Amino acid sequence: NNNFLNEIYENLPTESDTISMVKFTDAHVDLEYEEGSRTQCNLVMCCRKENGYNHYDRAGKWGSFGEMGCDAPERVFDSMLQYVKDEIKPDIVFWTGDICPHDIWMQNYDHASNYQKYLTDKLTLSFG
Repeated sequence: NNNFLNEIYENLPTESDTISMVKFTDAHVDLEYEEGSRTQCNLVMCCRKENGYNHYDRAGKWGSFGEMGCDAPERVFDSMLQYVKDEIKPDIVFWTGDICPHDIWMQNYDHASNYQKYLTDKLTLSFG
């Protein structure tokens, strides 16, 4: 007897015909993102300590715009959550999957589950 959606609708504000909603998807947060590391390497995904460092293709503090080989650092996700919470103030939040980084050589059940739990906890702390 799961009334999850019914409870969501019952708790939405009724004073307006419009509600504010946000949908999060494809977060691809990389908890091993390393600022200053190489953005180009011989793997599907770079920007980690294991990829080394140099002076011309360095991962930035807030990510590496335009570099397809890097996923988002945690601070980008945290900043986005804070902005949505403080500025958008959604009535409802939806979150659909595809959250793991593109480190395909690490993918297994535990890796995916750990990322799922970690980001679920962050969303729950932000939006209840």
